[in-house]
Amino acid sequence: MTVFPDLPQATAWVFDLQKYGIKFGLSSTLDLLARLQVPYREGRYIHIAGTNGKGSVAAMLSAILTRAGYPVGMFTSPHLMDFTERYRLGDRDISPDRLLELIIGVRAAVDEAEPPTFFEFATAMAFLYFFQEGADPIILETGMGGRLDATNIVDPRVSVITNISRDHQDFLGETLPAIAGEKAGIIKPGRPLVTMARQKVVLDLFRRRCRELSAPLYLGGVDFQARGRRGRFSYQGLDGQLSELSVNLPGRHQYANAAVGLAVVELLNRDDFTIPEAAIREGLKLTRWPGRLEQVAQDP
Repeated sequence: MTVFPDLPQATAWVFDLQKYGIKFGLSSTLDLLARLQVPYREGRYIHIAGTNGKGSVAAMLSAILTRAGYPVGMFTSPHLMDFTERYRLGDRDISPDRLLELIIGVRAAVDEAEPPTFFEFATAMAFLYFFQEGADPIILETGMGGRLDATNIVDPRVSVITNISRDHQDFLGETLPAIAGEKAGIIKPGRPLVTMARQKVVLDLFRRRCRELSAPLYLGGVDFQARGRRGRFSYQGLDGQLSELSVNLPGRHQYANAAVGLAVVELLNRDDFTIPEAAIREGLKLTRWPGRLEQVAQDP
């Protein structure tokens, strides 16, 4: 087993895996988890893809579910300042010491003949960490696309595609239908999809895919929506409505992201979760997602 002397050397080794580039596919992640003996199929997941807003929706859901008493795990990418940001339990990023333990543990499972990419290794770390810590539920943000993303090995309670625009066209395709088709790869049989996508060509693709998989489809602006101004908004949802809500993330676009998160909460409440209104209100107020229109000073 490789034992790194400190975290800087360990993370340097992990980031050196970027030399293997971006490799679509699930087999490397599955092989790593098999060698690590991680029972990933047992988790309760929320899987989030999309072009923009993935992290904001994940952060809101994590804050709400944490206030509801759940030991929530959240895996997001990329990080802004520190690698620890990618792995969160409740309101806390992983500690540097625990991160070093994880890197050493997953490094021991690497097949030198078929080394993983950086994102495959980082994803395997997330599954190992959350199962060792008993996280439930687990929120997973895709790294790119969806269909062949390393996170797409789960059967989620809810799938989320925030929106679709042209991104990573070298890998996902030049057209909106091509990009949407890749992201639609996270839709699973019988599992609901929540989306804020609006383009007709994209929605037609999602509707067709959901019909094929008998997956319920919930559309922003049709099945649920949020309206607000000056820091307050109201939510008209699948099972009810909420008014005088506030979210601790600036920008009017966050009302749409909050609506997606709240639709997910309603679907989880229909499942085997219990998420009271108080947890929703407090979670939105306390959502932390640094660096996204974050106000860091007033003077000057």
